[in-house]
Amino acid sequence: MNTTTKPSVWFHLMAAVTVAIWGTTFVSTKVLIGYGLSATDILFYRFIMAYICIWFFSPRILWAKSWRDEGVFVLLGLTGGSLYFIAENTALGMTLASNVSLIICTAPILAAFLSFFLYKGERLKPKLIIGSLMALAGVALVVFNGSFILRISRWEIF
Repeated sequence: MNTTTKPSVWFHLMAAVTVAIWGTTFVSTKVLIGYGLSATDILFYRFIMAYICIWFFSPRILWAKSWRDEGVFVLLGLTGGSLYFIAENTALGMTLASNVSLIICTAPILAAFLSFFLYKGERLKPKLIIGSLMALAGVALVVFNGSFILRISRWEIF
């Protein structure tokens, strides 16, 4: 057996599990909002669970050289991550989970275009554009499953 394929399979399996867990968070968050939790409540509980899980798997400082660095990482996670998850959780309270997941999957494409416009040295390679559009189309096919309904709050647009 080739030793180079074994780690590759393991990493692909871990990536698939991560994607499956990440994908279920849209529906889970939508259910929690339905039971009355706010976007910030869900964010708080999610961060506490993530921090406990990280300490369970590795009960030492991760990639930090000191407690000061660990504090900086916590501060960055609470600010940058919090803004993202509060926006996502708020959107899940306003529309369907499928709509939010489709919007979220456009983030890498948006990052590529912003990089192109903000950093003049970056090039948008055809493979990046084609791959991004194929990924977006794939997500749209899975999310919408043949029917497209845009529901925002109580209004429906077909």
